[in-house]
Amino acid sequence: IQVRDAFLTAESVERLAEIDEGLPYTEWKSENSLDRVTCAAMPRPIERVPASSIFSFEIVYTVEDPSQVQEDLDNLQAMFDLLEDDSLGGGGSRGSGKISIKIASVTLKPIGSYVSGEEPVAVDTQGQKLGAAVSRAMTSSAERARASRAMPARSQRGTGCSNQRRPIDSIWRSAGSASPER
Repeated sequence: IQVRDAFLTAESVERLAEIDEGLPYTEWKSENSLDRVTCAAMPRPIERVPASSIFSFEIVYTVEDPSQVQEDLDNLQAMFDLLEDDSLGGGGSRGSGKISIKIASVTLKPIGSYVSGEEPVAVDTQGQKLGAAVSRAMTSSAERARASRAMPARSQRGTGCSNQRRPIDSIWRSAGSASPER
């Protein structure tokens, strides 16, 4: 799995450019700690990403074993769900790091899309677990590829020969977004 850099969306950049806190695209949150001996307040500022900032990112999953795709992607979905219930980065116990992850699109790119111009397949994940949706799309894509490339069995020098293909290797791409919640 490759998780590519997450960048602020253009809308978030525009909105956050209006914040004037000394550093671009961030805000300062003030916290206090108390000296246990003197009971004096010790304020400290913490720089953080403002709530409702949206980051766009991409995850690339290369299929090495088609029989593992559903389990791998179900585990990835579980990780997203756990991350939403926990926090990202430091300061989770102080209310920072709460995020929401939305999968905007999933694209299945069979190896043929790199070598023969085969079209990538958009995967509909609505109401389905990620692993099941991608596995179904892979099966459909492989069936379409086999049907379009199927060659009749031929005989060469008395030996039966048919065009048997291995399951199609694919790359699963997900364009998603994450936004802090507070």
